[in-house]
Amino acid sequence: MRGSEDGIEAVRHAERANPDVIILDLLMPGLNGFNAAKQIREVLPDTPIVLLTLYDNRQVKLEAERCGISTVISKTQPGRPLAVLDEALNSLAQLSSSNG
Repeated sequence: MRGSEDGIEAVRHAERANPDVIILDLLMPGLNGFNAAKQIREVLPDTPIVLLTLYDNRQVKLEAERCGISTVISKTQPGRPLAVLDEALNSLAQLSSSNG
């Protein structure tokens, strides 16, 4: 599925596509990642949501948890961003298979 231009479009795409996983940025026009996640969670309560952010702190992680976000990935983490994302997605897949 292609990326969305803003948080509102991300919510619409998620509702239509019913993806296996959703990746959101924290700072998006329209709706930020937290608000988009809340709306997506209402329609897709079991779909893992990954949040990408430059802000790697406890407050962001707590708010992400309250919004139903499964994983927070800091864009400032050392290493290749795709490797970090791949690791997070593998962890989500393992959680899903053990719950399911």
